[in-house]
This record gives sequence, structure tokens and C-alpha cells, in this order.
Amino acid sequence: MSDIRNKIFDKYYEYRSVSADMNDKSKLKRHYDRVVKYNYIPFFRREYKSLLEIGCYTGYTLQSLTDLKTFSVLEGLEISPSAAKIARENTGLTIYTEDAFKFLPNKKATYDVIIMKAVLEHIIKEKSGMLLNLIYQSLKPGGVAILSVPNMDWISATHERYMDLTHETGYTIESFNDIMNMYFDKTQVRTMKYDFIYGIGSFVRIVILQPLVKLFIKSIYKILGQGAYRRSMFDRSLIAAGWKNKTL
Repeated sequence: MSDIRNKIFDKYYEYRSVSADMNDKSKLKRHYDRVVKYNYIPFFRREYKSLLEIGCYTGYTLQSLTDLKTFSVLEGLEISPSAAKIARENTGLTIYTEDAFKFLPNKKATYDVIIMKAVLEHIIKEKSGMLLNLIYQSLKPGGVAILSVPNMDWISATHERYMDLTHETGYTIESFNDIMNMYFDKTQVRTMKYDFIYGIGSFVRIVILQPLVKLFIKSIYKILGQGAYRRSMFDRSLIAAGWKNKTL
């Protein structure tokens, strides 16, 4: 790992929280409750009881998962010590501070569910397959890995790709689908729901104004032609589920 990456990951919370709304805890909790409800719960099965989140950051996803009272084992893995400390305070759960490449080899067939949100883009292409294989091996038979990455077809994807010095790889639906199919027995890739209605303001923005703006932009891109318009261009993130067969 380069010196720059080491320095950033060592104090990732201090660097990244500057550009994010990390102070309004009630707002964050409300947002992550919806992220879990609309993106993760559809992939859960009644028999799933153990879950690991890789790159849990400050623990808000785990906090929302704890409220479901579905899992008897909930654990987090976070490479940044400062973020891991906050995650422990926020959740009261076991949060490991370790590199996933060192942690996962000791966790074969341990978890029913592994969640990894906005991590794969930080991994160099030559090691991304290795990480996905380790995730696959860490799943119990019948388990599922739910991964999300920034969507490089999004209209603001250039900023998403380069806003973080530790971003190494970008994914579209096609490339994300390709790499998931290489390492899991069954996969599903789609865009991630990330924008939610909280009141009158967001209702007007999402239900009334967004469709009008999207129609206008869509028309421009279709006029430009040459494949400029993509259906996923209005979605910030992609989410994929990868299952491990019960019998191999």
C-alpha cells in the first residue's frame, strides 16, 4: 500500500467527514434505515443469522441492521482506526480494525451475509478478484454477499471517481456484472436506491421536479446519439448480490 493510501486510511474519518454531513446523527440514521430497507432487506432470507460488514466506516448501516433484530451475529470490519472507534461507540458491536485481505482467510464459511458498501472501488484491479474470492470463501453455503460501488454511468461520475485519492477502479453495470459472475455462483446487479422522500420538499423534488429534469436531460443525450444516453445515468450507485450455492 502506498504512503498516500496509508496516511488517508489511517485517518479516513478525519479526511472524508469534512465533505460529508456527519454531524446530524438523526438525519444519518434516518437515511441509513432507508438504505437498508430498500437495498439490503430484499436479499435477506429468514435463515440468515450472521452478518459481517466490510468497510463499516462509522457503523450507521450496522446500527440500522441491529434495529431489525434479525441477526444473532453482527460484526464490522474497518481499516481506519478512527472510524472503527466511532463505529464501536455507535453500535456497541464487535468492530475489527484490520485489512480484509488478512482478516477473511481466517473466516471461511463463517457468515450468512457479507455487506460491502463503497469499498471495491478502493481496490486495485489486480486484487479485486482476490478480495471477492475471499468474500465468497467466507460465506456459508447458501449465503449472499451484497456489494455496492459508485456508478460510472452516473452523470456526475467523474467527481465520484476522483473525489477520493484512494479510488482505484470505476464500475458500470456491465463491468460490475462481469466481475461478480467470475466469483459467485448466482448474481444480480442493479442500480441502488439512494434518494428518499422525507417531507414536502423532498417529495416535490423527487416526485415532481426530477421526472421533468430527467426527461429534458434524456432528450438531449438521445439527440447526441452515439450511445450517450444510458438508463442508469441518473443513479449514483450500483448494488450487486452474489450467492454461494448450498451444494457445490
